[in-house]
Amino acid sequence: MRPSKNSQSEGVAVQPDGIIKSPSVLCLLEAKRIKSNQFSVDQLAREYLLVTRDCGVRKPLLLLILSKPPPIHVASHGHKSIADAIQLRLAEVYAKVENHPLSLEQLTARMEDSFAWITWGEMAQVVSGQAKTFEGKSGSLEQTVVRLSNSFLDAVRRHG
Repeated sequence: MRPSKNSQSEGVAVQPDGIIKSPSVLCLLEAKRIKSNQFSVDQLAREYLLVTRDCGVRKPLLLLILSKPPPIHVASHGHKSIADAIQLRLAEVYAKVENHPLSLEQLTARMEDSFAWITWGEMAQVVSGQAKTFEGKSGSLEQTVVRLSNSFLDAVRRHG
């Protein structure tokens, strides 16, 4: 996110793990390591501001993939709820961003409806269940789904 005419070093850097766009939702994806959930102190504030700034008419969603359910660990601040982790530096980061379409008060009021989380273990359960019941129109499609599902499940087991 390049928030202003300032250089990148003076601006607000954001490097999400993924962005998913649909006609109704702009989703910024942050996937933490399978074994740990540490966030930098202003990371979630930066990501929340990016997704709310760039969503336009779509619903903004900050989706966190975590090793375990919240609270999450924030560097130098211990364990916090996701909302508290966003709020921790929201005002300071917001002050660096030019032309955000929402006020700080609006951002705070909408925050609880703009993030979600899932654990790697929960994702593995969903993928496993869906792979078992998947029926494609061709054998090669089914084999591809099974192969990809097994690769994902193996990675979660190996790193978890």
